[in-house]
Amino acid sequence: MFVRDFMTTELVAVCEEGTVRDLLELLHEKNLPSVPVLDSDGRPQGSVSQNDVLRALDREAPARDPSRIPEDDATALRLKAAHAARSVRVYGEGDPSLSERRVLALLARRVRDVMSRQVTTVDEDTTHQDLADSLVRTGAHRIVVTRDGRAIGLVTASEVLKTAIAATPLAVANSF
Repeated sequence: MFVRDFMTTELVAVCEEGTVRDLLELLHEKNLPSVPVLDSDGRPQGSVSQNDVLRALDREAPARDPSRIPEDDATALRLKAAHAARSVRVYGEGDPSLSERRVLALLARRVRDVMSRQVTTVDEDTTHQDLADSLVRTGAHRIVVTRDGRAIGLVTASEVLKTAIAATPLAVANSF
């Protein structure tokens, strides 16, 4: 069995030139923990998660613009709330240095500025066994499937496990 036989073909990804605001709206809309980052040719460049954004917010220098988050800016308000919740877990109290200007400045930045450069890829012709070996070796939970270097799908560790379990003799015997 090859990766192309069980990969997810609906690839949800972002372009490295997109904004952090667009990224967070996509993660929220699709209820995803992370997505692959692609270049303009569709080649995987990394991955990005809400945690990557929160870490970037910790590093963000405040803008000089005295902007405030508008009450109807749900994305900015969610980011500020997520940072506050993370700060309580990390620091034991809210981060008093977080300003609304820092949140708005980060939302305008490019995905390439906050993404992780690590991405695990496999070709669509990779066997199930080689894919399982790659998951164990890299510790990745999501692997981008490529054809000629361009992203065409995604495989998660849980899909690999389900496929392996379905192929066991006991699963085959119970399917009758």
